Amino acid sequence: MSKSICQTILAVVVMFALSSMSHAASFTTIDVPNAIYTFADAINASGQIIGFYVDNTNVHGFLRQTDGSFVTVDPPGANGTIAIAINGPGQISGYYEDAASVLHSFLRQPDGTYIIIDPPSSDATYVGAMNDAGQVVGFFQHITLHYRFGPAIGYSRGADGAYVNFHVGTSDSTFAYGVNGGGVITGYSVDNHVAHGFLRKTNGMIVKFDGTNSTGTAAFGINQSGQITGNYSETTGITHGFLRQPDGTMVTFDAPSATSTNPMAINDSGQIAGNYTDTSGGVHGLLREADGTLVSFDPPGSTNAFFIGMNASGQVVGSFSDASGNIHGFLRTE
Repeated sequence: MSKSICQTILAVVVMFALSSMSHAASFTTIDVPNAIYTFADAINASGQIIGFYVDNTNVHGFLRQTDGSFVTVDPPGANGTIAIAINGPGQISGYYEDAASVLHSFLRQPDGTYIIIDPPSSDATYVGAMNDAGQVVGFFQHITLHYRFGPAIGYSRGADGAYVNFHVGTSDSTFAYGVNGGGVITGYSVDNHVAHGFLRKTNGMIVKFDGTNSTGTAAFGINQSGQITGNYSETTGITHGFLRQPDGTMVTFDAPSATSTNPMAINDSGQIAGNYTDTSGGVHGLLREADGTLVSFDPPGSTNAFFIGMNASGQVVGSFSDASGNIHGFLRTE
């Protein structure tokens, strides 16, 4: 299992240990059979759910079908797999480590066949998002002198297999984390250790944006109309959620008593899902309705909750830890 995959799991486990509050809600718990930890990452319009789980041997991706059955998602030769996205047709994308500890991304077709995603010159490739056309976006890195990873470079892989690499201006690194059905990409770039949100249009034009008095802005989701969500920090140390409208207007929102509001996904109805941290360090789920109403919730029995994915009907998937420190996936349906 690679250092990168281990760091992904460790970061989430550490975050789970911070929370001590819960809210009642209607949830379905997701546990892959024989798994130690289960993390749910994304859900498509049909209700298929993907994520990854840890067992006694390694880290594996999974697909949960609508009937509740599970399919393991591991590309051939994988030594640790993280599934990140699933689209309407049922294609799955993510990344994995091979036997030589090299990170690759993959596209799994509905028939179970795999396509390996490695932009030219990549030494480590990550997936950020995928749309219903099968366009995959993310970022990759080169190994430089002394075996260190260089700056991150954004990429897009079209449904035809063609790659487009891109960099935001003179930034140090570019991270692509969202793409809508029209191929418009969002994410963030880093300049001199400061993050800035960006929008990349289909003609290649890039627009940078920041929250008010931002000391760092990161975008994670974009819907069909071009609404973007993410977060930004400012000089007081508070992290705010934001909704960027297609005309460039930035709408800031904060969960009540939150020190950090972290939106992760937005659907075509304008609903936003994410999580927030309260003043006591508790981590809770957050749903922002299209009219701006904020709903805080946690799965029953959880000591915290972390939400990542949402589909067009507002179903939310994520993970939570219980009082024993076990980590489960969940599905929330209104």
